[in-house]
This record gives sequence, structure tokens and C-alpha cells, in this order.
Amino acid sequence: AAKQRLLASGLISEVLSGSVYSFRVFTDAFSGMLLEEIHRFYGSKLPATRPNSMNNYGIILNEIGLEPLIFALQDAVIQPLAAILFPEEGSELESH
Repeated sequence: AAKQRLLASGLISEVLSGSVYSFRVFTDAFSGMLLEEIHRFYGSKLPATRPNSMNNYGIILNEIGLEPLIFALQDAVIQPLAAILFPEEGSELESH
């Protein structure tokens, strides 16, 4: 019932397959500020850890001081959605 209410609410903008969902998390203004922060970090010339060996441009947000933001996003947005959309797998997210 909760999943059907969530899907009917309009929060989920698209169901790409049976278990892949698309939804907007950030406003355009916030996305712009986040990108500015990332570009400022790149401009600092400090070393950046890449998420994986095949990713030349990604950055681990935790390592540039944004860990509190990512944990808050997980707790306030991702965890509740995961618990509804994936009751078994998403019932408890321990880290990101």
C-alpha cells in the first residue's frame, strides 16, 4: 500500500524498469552550488580519490568535507524511499 501511494504521489518521476526508479532530489540552485563546491576543490589542487579505477572525473564527496550532507541525505531521503520501494533490501541502510 505504501509503495502504491508513493508511486501515485508524483515524487517518483519515472519507473525505468521493475526496480529502477527516477526522482528529483536537488533543486537546480542546490545542484549549481554543489558543482561550484566541487570545482573549488578541484581548483585547490588537493589530491582527489576517484570512486573507482575507471572513473577519471568523479570525486568522493565524503573526502572533500561533504560527509555530513551525504549522511543527512541518506537518512532523510534515501532510507525512507528504499524502505518503501525495497522492503527487504532497503529496510536498513548502514552506510553509503
